[in-house]
Amino acid sequence: MDTERSANILIGDEEYTLVLSTKATKEIAARYGGPENPGDKVMIFSPFYENYGADAILSGAEPIYIPLVPPTYEFDISLIEKGFAEGAKALILCNPSNPCGKVFTREELEIIAGLAKKYDVYVITDEVYEHIIYAPHQHTYFATLPDMWERTLSCSSLSKTYSITGWRLGYIIAPPEIIDRAKRSTTSSPSARRRPYRRPSSPVSTSVRTTTTRCRPSTRTKRTCS
Repeated sequence: MDTERSANILIGDEEYTLVLSTKATKEIAARYGGPENPGDKVMIFSPFYENYGADAILSGAEPIYIPLVPPTYEFDISLIEKGFAEGAKALILCNPSNPCGKVFTREELEIIAGLAKKYDVYVITDEVYEHIIYAPHQHTYFATLPDMWERTLSCSSLSKTYSITGWRLGYIIAPPEIIDRAKRSTTSSPSARRRPYRRPSSPVSTSVRTTTTRCRPSTRTKRTCS
């Protein structure tokens, strides 16, 4: 079985570990092997991508669902504080959200960040759709908020940005001290892809801005026509 690739990288004064794996969903499952232990609670915004709840249960965690209420998909922050107060160890944040398309505002993220710091917990982000954003919305990386770098495990994928869903390429970015368990989980997965599939992702990932700038007008037109 092939192993996953990882690298420690220094940006400014911060060192982070990037782990390249077979898909972003598997990275989220790997997170449950990191900050959570069997029986721990984890909060998930609902509606949610189908694997979140299943992965939580399979990992031995207890999911707590936080409703996103249509049509604007707002949420009750008191429910999140209640979950943390009752012992939830992490929150899964899909931003932009799959399937409802909600883009969390910076103000909403800052409130969540304040609770994460208050209760000393992790936030596990799924930011696969980070580059598929339409005005007036703006995407804010949760890990860039004050004091959130050391509490965030950021997950993304090349699948949606480059329309290469069949390649199953995802990655985690996090500080080295909180990523080791997730790394061990990804290397033990039987679904690992062979190295030729992962090798091209390095140069591809450097051209995100060029690719999304070129493709966004086309997807915006299709979105409007539909």
